[in-house]
Amino acid sequence: LLNADANKVKRFVTSDLALTIPTGLSLSVGDRIWLRNAAAAGTLTVASPGVTLNGSLPTFTPHVEVMLRAVGPDEFDVVRLAA
Repeated sequence: LLNADANKVKRFVTSDLALTIPTGLSLSVGDRIWLRNAAAAGTLTVASPGVTLNGSLPTFTPHVEVMLRAVGPDEFDVVRLAA
């Protein structure tokens, strides 16, 4: 993820991808990033070493989407959205 991803949907269309949420993103409190697995098959794996996620990430099977809301430096609330 990048700072430029703030308030955008990151749509992943290739199966079995891995995504890392890096530390040190310059996001404002309240900024959101949506992650959506739009692949027809497979899963999206998300790692967050050094980042606090308030809530658990679901298994990113096809058409699962979550929102990450920045609540502080390197800290996000996880909001699950219906598939």
